[in-house]
Amino acid sequence: MLDVLVAVGIPVSELPSDRRREKMAGACLAVGQIVTSFREAKSVMNGSFLKTRDIIKFENDHYGEQISSGSYDDIRRKDLKQLQEAGLVINSSLLDQSATNDPNRGYALDAQFASLLKAFRTRKWEEKLAYFLEIRQQVRDELERKKAMERIPVTLPSGLTLELSTGEHNLIQKKVIEDFLPFWGMGAEVLYFGDTTDKFLHHKVETLQELHIKLEHGELPDIIAYWKSRASLTPEGKATMTP
Repeated sequence: MLDVLVAVGIPVSELPSDRRREKMAGACLAVGQIVTSFREAKSVMNGSFLKTRDIIKFENDHYGEQISSGSYDDIRRKDLKQLQEAGLVINSSLLDQSATNDPNRGYALDAQFASLLKAFRTRKWEEKLAYFLEIRQQVRDELERKKAMERIPVTLPSGLTLELSTGEHNLIQKKVIEDFLPFWGMGAEVLYFGDTTDKFLHHKVETLQELHIKLEHGELPDIIAYWKSRASLTPEGKATMTP
């Protein structure tokens, strides 16, 4: 399975340990309900979706694992994450539009990926792999084209216009910057705001440094707006801003 994942472009070597690589491969095999041969691979076309606890049970029953039943979040966040992002594993929520945190959601192999697995180490492997990679590139190109068309333009109080990716959260940020700040911000300058796909889309480094404001990953606000006439400095020279 690791050989196949490398062939389709999954950066397996970047995983931090052999065990992490083994866990990814095991989860992928379990989602396809594969025990002895890739020819057994089941996919979305079979309507065969396993929940994370089912995946743990499958690995324990068939691969000699002893994974705790409480490790279901590791299956989702670590073992399946890259496989989902690459479209090799499909979450049922994408098909039935159920919430992504629905406890009843399940996972299945993409139909094309399952078909590719069945060709591994056969005379058709190279041909199937080339076709699979070509189709995947076409899908990625189309998604990028749609994303570019669906960007959300946002105009800062300074007149600078930037584009955000689509999403409800970014629509709220657009409202804050274009509607709230002009009315309530009294000319406040936007020093920082981040896109959901680019956390540092807009940040005025020099001004932030002058105010001793550090932007740390994991602790980033949505927007920092600075109203200079209402700001004051602490004895240490750091800015305090009136809400």
